[in-house]
Amino acid sequence: MSPDLLAFANSLAGWVPGTVGYIATGFTANLAVVAFCAWVSGLLLGRLYLENNIAYLVITVKISFPLIYFSVVADGSWYTGGDDWGYVLRAIDLYVKDVDPLRIWFVPEGQHLFQFPNGALVKWYNFMLFYFFGPSYYVGVIFAPVMSMISGGFIFLLLKSFGKSRQQAEWGTIFFLLHWETITWTSFLNLKESLITVLLIAFVYGLLLFRKKPLAGLGLLTIITIVMQKARFYLPFVLVSGYIAAMSTYLPLAHSRIRLALGLILLAGAILVLASFGFVSFAQIRYAFSLADFGNLGWGLAKVVLSPLPWNISDPAGYLLVSATLHVVFLPVTAIGGYFLWRQGLEGRIIVFIYVVGLIAYATQPMVNSPRHRAPFLVMEILMQFEFLCWVFTGGLRSFLAGTKASKTRKV
Repeated sequence: MSPDLLAFANSLAGWVPGTVGYIATGFTANLAVVAFCAWVSGLLLGRLYLENNIAYLVITVKISFPLIYFSVVADGSWYTGGDDWGYVLRAIDLYVKDVDPLRIWFVPEGQHLFQFPNGALVKWYNFMLFYFFGPSYYVGVIFAPVMSMISGGFIFLLLKSFGKSRQQAEWGTIFFLLHWETITWTSFLNLKESLITVLLIAFVYGLLLFRKKPLAGLGLLTIITIVMQKARFYLPFVLVSGYIAAMSTYLPLAHSRIRLALGLILLAGAILVLASFGFVSFAQIRYAFSLADFGNLGWGLAKVVLSPLPWNISDPAGYLLVSATLHVVFLPVTAIGGYFLWRQGLEGRIIVFIYVVGLIAYATQPMVNSPRHRAPFLVMEILMQFEFLCWVFTGGLRSFLAGTKASKTRKV
C-alpha cells in the first residue's frame, strides 16, 4: 500500500466533508504499470469500432490527462467532500479480506456490498483493480477512460441506429470520447459517474434496439436495469419515462401503431416482472416523489441547466472550470442540435426527451441537483451538439445561409 494511502486509511479523514484531495507523488513504477495496462485495455476496446490509428491517438490522449495529473499536477485542492475517498477506503476494506473479486459477492466478507447497494458497484470496481494493481486512489481514475471507451462503443451503435454512416458514427464517437465533459469526469476524481454513464448509454441503446429486435433489446434492458437500480435507483424510471414521453408524441404519426403499442405493453410487463422479483422498487420511486420540490421547478431547472456558472467555481471544484465555461457557451448549439434530432424521428426524440425528463427530475430534487449527478445525462447534450456539427459540415448551414440570402434578394 502506498504511504499516502496507508496514512489516509488509518485516519478518519476520508469521512469528513472538506477533506483535502489527492497529492501527486511523482511518476512511480506502479503508476506507470497502471497507466500502461489501462492504455492497452482502452486500445483493445477502441479498435472494435474505430480505425487503429485513431484508436491509438484517442486512448493516448485520454490516459495522458489522469497520468499527468496524478504524477505531477495534483496538489490536493480538488475533491468532492469525502465520497471519493469513501469509495476507496471501502474498497480497501474488501481488499484486506483476502477474497478474489468474484467470490466476494458470495461470501460473508462481501456483505457490505449488499448492505449499501448504491455504492456497491464503484466499491467493487475499485476493489477489483486493487486486486490486480494494489490499493491506490489513482487506479480507479486511470481506468475511468477505459470505462468511457466502453461507453464509446454504445455511442457508436447509437449513431448507427440513427442512420449515420460508419464514418459519421466514428467521428461522433471520437467527439464523445474527447469531449470536454467526458475528459472532466474521467480524469481527476474517483467517482462512479463513469460507471453510471456506461449503464445509461447502454440502457438508451437498449431502448432503441427494443424497437427493431424486441427480445435482444429487452434482454439488454433487463440486465442494465438490475444493475442500475442498485447503483442509482431512480435512473431506470427517469429513462423509461423519457422513452414513453417520446413514444406519446410519435405514436400518432407512426405507420405501425399496433407494433409500437405492443412494444410499450411488453416493456411495461417487463418492468412489472422485475418489480415482482425486487429488482425494481416502486417504494423508492414513491419516496423520491415525496421529496420532490415542484414549487421551485423554475429555479431548479435554471440551476440544473446552467450550474455551475464558471465565475462561481473555486477549489475544490476547480476541475470543472473549463467544462463549465464550454457548457454555457455551447448551450445554443445544444438546443439547435436537439431540434434537429427531434425532426429525425423517434430515435432522435428519445434522446431529446430523456435529456429533458432527466433535467426535470433533477430540478425537482434539490438534494441531487448538482453537476456531478447530472454528468451522465450530458451524453445527451454531446449527441445534440454532434447533430448540429453534422448539419454544419454536411452543407446544412450553407443551404440555410443561401436560402436567407435568396429571401432578402426577392424582397429587394
